[in-house]
Amino acid sequence: MVDPRSNSPKWTLLPTRAGAARQLEPGTLTGTPRVAWLPDSRRIALVGQEKDRPPRCFVQDIEGGAPRAITPEGQTGLTVTPDGRQVLTAKDGELFLSPVDGGESRRLKWKLDGASPLRISADGRWLYVQQLQPARATISRVELATGKREVWKEVVPSDPVGVRFVGNLRLTPDGKTYAYHLTRQVSDLYLVEGLR
Repeated sequence: MVDPRSNSPKWTLLPTRAGAARQLEPGTLTGTPRVAWLPDSRRIALVGQEKDRPPRCFVQDIEGGAPRAITPEGQTGLTVTPDGRQVLTAKDGELFLSPVDGGESRRLKWKLDGASPLRISADGRWLYVQQLQPARATISRVELATGKREVWKEVVPSDPVGVRFVGNLRLTPDGKTYAYHLTRQVSDLYLVEGLR
């Protein structure tokens, strides 16, 4: 994981088990980037920016070396394909599949229309997206090749009382399990009689 404890241009990879923390080379990036692991567990995709430049996507090997840009400036995203060869990115409402190992991004012929990407299915065919509404979230799947969209699941808390927000959804790679965050606000109303 990336250590967000400071705004310095350096960040640290912290082990989840025994082991030493590892300082990653920031190269020309500033601040703390948003990060996603590639399936090989040896590289990370990240959205970062260079001083006074728009953000874009980079790839970095955790064994050493500076981040390497994989998209033009202003084109960002962290939804990685299951094979780790591409990252779904966006710029000005347009969607792209951007190759991790170099090459031109391929523009998709459809748009998300206000939805946010969650993950690409294990077979690489579908993109799961979330659409947030008050007290619920709709997860749809969009066929990457065609843009055909279908509702996959409505996420509604079992006890909806006081729920103001449902979001931050996460799906497992097989799409069988999901987790989400909710915000609930509950209050009591009192009636006071006999006051003068």
